[in-house]
Amino acid sequence: MKINRLFLGLVLTSTLGSCGYRSPFLEIKDQDMTIQAMQLKDQNGETDLSYKVRLTLNDKNINSQSSTKNNDLLYRMDSCFYATENGKKTYPIMVQYVANGVKNSYEYLVQFERNKQSTDSITIVYDDHYLNKKTYTLRLAIR
Repeated sequence: MKINRLFLGLVLTSTLGSCGYRSPFLEIKDQDMTIQAMQLKDQNGETDLSYKVRLTLNDKNINSQSSTKNNDLLYRMDSCFYATENGKKTYPIMVQYVANGVKNSYEYLVQFERNKQSTDSITIVYDDHYLNKKTYTLRLAIR
């Protein structure tokens, strides 16, 4: 009986140990901010690509608490996101702010129209216009 439990324990441990956990978010960070992006599952058979993008401000020097910067981060982000393919920019068809209740963190639903050419990845670019004026590039696999 002890041998069966020991064997079962070893099999269970090796099975769980061999499973690698991968975060669903792709992340890029620097001293100013962390940007995470994750593709949302297609629920309705739509042909568009939807992503959840989270901006978290790291640097104390970036003050997003001024009302102008905060309003820009809430309502004027349409031109900050775009996708690139073969050097051509494609702007999203929708950028929607999602209230998350976390200080210095901003979440968005970003939706792109899928190109007629089937590719296995997409490059999403966040070009910051309001805080540090840097450009961040994320290459995501399309599921």
